[in-house]
Amino acid sequence: MTTKDPLIIKERLQLEHVGIQKASLRPLTVTLESDHFLCVRETIAGTDRVAIVDLHHPDMVYRRPIYAESAITNPEYLILAVRADYGMKIINMESKKETKTSEPLPESILYWRWLDPGTVAIVTQKSVYMWSKEGGTSPQRILTLSNTRLGDCQQIVSLKMDQDRNWMMIGAINLQSGNIVGQMLLCSVNDEDQYEVIEGHAALFTEFRLPGNKHTSTLLCYANIFTDGTGQLTIRALNGPHDGDKAFSNVTVEIPLAPDSDKDLPIDMQVSKKHDLIYILTKMGFVYLHDLESGLWLYTTQFSMDSVFAYTKYQPSDGVLAVTTKGHVSVY
Repeated sequence: MTTKDPLIIKERLQLEHVGIQKASLRPLTVTLESDHFLCVRETIAGTDRVAIVDLHHPDMVYRRPIYAESAITNPEYLILAVRADYGMKIINMESKKETKTSEPLPESILYWRWLDPGTVAIVTQKSVYMWSKEGGTSPQRILTLSNTRLGDCQQIVSLKMDQDRNWMMIGAINLQSGNIVGQMLLCSVNDEDQYEVIEGHAALFTEFRLPGNKHTSTLLCYANIFTDGTGQLTIRALNGPHDGDKAFSNVTVEIPLAPDSDKDLPIDMQVSKKHDLIYILTKMGFVYLHDLESGLWLYTTQFSMDSVFAYTKYQPSDGVLAVTTKGHVSVY
């Protein structure tokens, strides 16, 4: 009797086949905001440009000469946000027109991403801003950060918010004694004094309704691989139960790491709401599958022998899309 593999892995695209050079395939030059578009900053024959690959139609690649220190593509529309010493711009790639500009912020930008199709979230050393792609408004500060909340972080790598935009998790990494240590800041958007520093590499928010309950609980899930080579997954509720509902039981479980992966680290987490599953996704291409309610480990596979530097939700299968350092784009 054979056991069916719960994950079907398919290669969607090899980026070199659509003209993306290997030299451009680096974490700081490639950004992936959704399963629709992949953005690459290139320098070809001394000319800086931005290439956007339509992952729904891989033969369609949009290029434009643009100098940018960072470029991120809207998750749904062919709209590009770029930033450099000139400030920030939002560009409609179809009309080739700038639709919005902003002067440089008072502090250096450490991280930014499209939070949704209408909003760019921006993290500086002192603040978090939201910038709408519509209207004439400049970035609006929604949260003030003290200089010590994230310690001496060397790089901000993620920002996630819950469904109702009440909670925010900012992820950072530090190099300590040759190990990449993850540090995350959980903070309430409505109460700046309510925050918590958590050791971990990757996190997600999701809504989950216990059997028999009328309302959902807002869950925070985060994963860590410690310097001693052990892995840990924590799942906890951020809100108490409504009247008549059962409380969610917080859990912390071991991630059974694959052999020789003690130097690996989680770089993203995704959730399958269809199956109530958590995907823990690592730099070495491992996928650890856990049950959302209990945290129970279910399955591990390594879908790529190459390092992975970008993951995102793959909507058609309620799964994951991944990009490796060799330009392979795979889904499962």
